[in-house]
Amino acid sequence: MNIDYKKENEKINFIIKKTIDFYKYKTVLEFNSSENSILFEVLDEISNNNGTAYANLNEDFDYVLKSSKYKKFSHIINIKQDINNFKYYMDSKRMNIDVIHLNSFDVEKNFDDYYFRLSIDGIIILTDIDKEIMELIAKKINQNEKGFVLYFDKKNIIIKKSLNDKIGLKINEGMKTRLYSIYNNYDKKNENKKPTVYVGILTYNHSKYIEECLNSVFKQKGNFNLKIIIIDDYSTDNNVEVIEKLLKKYPEKIDVEYKFIKNQKNIGIVKNMELLCDIFKNGDFYTFCEGDDFWISEERIQKFVDYMNSDLSVTVAFNKMFLYNQKGNSLSKNRDHEQVSNKYYVTEDLINFQNFIGNWSCCFYRCSDLKYMEKKFFDITIYDFFFNVVLSQHGFIGVLNEFLSVYRYHDTSAWSSCSQVLKSKKLYEYIFHYNIMTDYKYSEAFAGFQDKILKYNSKKIFAYQKVLIDNFVETKTFEEFKDSINRYFEKFNDEKALIIIDVSLEKHVIYEWLRKYLIENNFKKNIVMFSDCLFNYINCKDYLFANEELFNNYAPEIKNTKKAYIYKKELEDRINSEILIKKIICKNEECRKLWKKMDY
Repeated sequence: MNIDYKKENEKINFIIKKTIDFYKYKTVLEFNSSENSILFEVLDEISNNNGTAYANLNEDFDYVLKSSKYKKFSHIINIKQDINNFKYYMDSKRMNIDVIHLNSFDVEKNFDDYYFRLSIDGIIILTDIDKEIMELIAKKINQNEKGFVLYFDKKNIIIKKSLNDKIGLKINEGMKTRLYSIYNNYDKKNENKKPTVYVGILTYNHSKYIEECLNSVFKQKGNFNLKIIIIDDYSTDNNVEVIEKLLKKYPEKIDVEYKFIKNQKNIGIVKNMELLCDIFKNGDFYTFCEGDDFWISEERIQKFVDYMNSDLSVTVAFNKMFLYNQKGNSLSKNRDHEQVSNKYYVTEDLINFQNFIGNWSCCFYRCSDLKYMEKKFFDITIYDFFFNVVLSQHGFIGVLNEFLSVYRYHDTSAWSSCSQVLKSKKLYEYIFHYNIMTDYKYSEAFAGFQDKILKYNSKKIFAYQKVLIDNFVETKTFEEFKDSINRYFEKFNDEKALIIIDVSLEKHVIYEWLRKYLIENNFKKNIVMFSDCLFNYINCKDYLFANEELFNNYAPEIKNTKKAYIYKKELEDRINSEILIKKIICKNEECRKLWKKMDY
């Protein structure tokens, strides 16, 4: 296959610009004057970051710099010296470089020196690289785990330096996925055609609010074809009649179509969302407006179309939103959105800042990115948070810095009407499933989110008759793991018992077994990973530990309960187990009697 290197270089330059923009790189070095110079491609980004460009520019470039186009770039320093003198200059200034552009000659002779002086999270761009040299450099980087290599075509690659810890490596891996996705999507531009924009409206018992929602969608203006998909999820009020009456009032337009789907049974938000995403695949962009929310700008869609076309690196975009309290008839700005200040965010930000986007009705997406929404994701409870987690792994989260939509919370809302305890319990469990479905790439961030959920609650959010904790230290295979879990649930009622898996993040084998087990059981088993403060938020009748070590580890957390036992898997250990409990745990007569009555 013939490669259009001009087009490839254009795409690579776009990737470099986005990387500089996101990481706020301040220094760039280009020690050659080849015709493939990237220096002038990235000057805007370097300038915006108040940075400096260093280059070995020839006389022709000096002439270019004097032209009116580049007069504002006073931060370009023409070093005009050989590499050895420049190395001395860098060392004397104790200076590292964020972005280094090298050609084949530089790489062959001086790569190690350049890499040594690269900032800890910087990148080296290699252009016009011979295959042999490319393979040599890639092998060197991969063997020493000093970074990762992105092959963008047969001659151009980017090497990104790694932070020297596991979190840094994971962040870099996330950026690797993101840059590849942006690169592969680069050709999917929509500037030269009238795009098709889908709007999905999910509604259930929204008869009091649906008119405001539909009016805000049908009034959208701009240069796009609008396709509106309304799904009523078997409402029990007169929602369907209200919608049908409203649809007759909207004038027919050439560039506006709508379809009203009336479910014959209630299937829930997840399956409805899966249906919508399947419909959206043939469009260019899509967005949502839930039936009790509404937009406050007739140009909202056009603003997003312009924004997404101008920035191909964004896979999740959102506008700021107001919160409307139906009961109190009050309008306020979303506090999380008021604090949004960055141009871009990534997946880790979304998790660490506890889903700061917070609502589907303020989001906007590309239809081409729906390929990342695999069918398996709709097998769990997927709301806006996880939907955005999945897509943000393949591009940036971008912000349209305007308040354009309103989230309404009221007594009959499926989410906002829930108690804080119920919300916390659900979210804790959902995050556990989200961690599994993202292959544990964000385990630290998800675990931190779960701990915050617990610490923000003054009440116990879990209630079970029995809680059993096991670390599966002696388990050798998935079949053994599955048999153990099944045996626990056979002994205890599934709905009234909780199994806590107590292993460190490093024990990836058990993580994989757990994921496989939950997927096989459609995520319907009460199993969670252990959180340091989880004990404080559980009401239960009995705590059971798989072994003595676990019991001793968590004795401080359960010191106030009279019902804590060491559970032995094998029936022949019953006598020894009872003796152990009498000796270590059951120090009072009540507890000993209780043990004898229990059929473990």
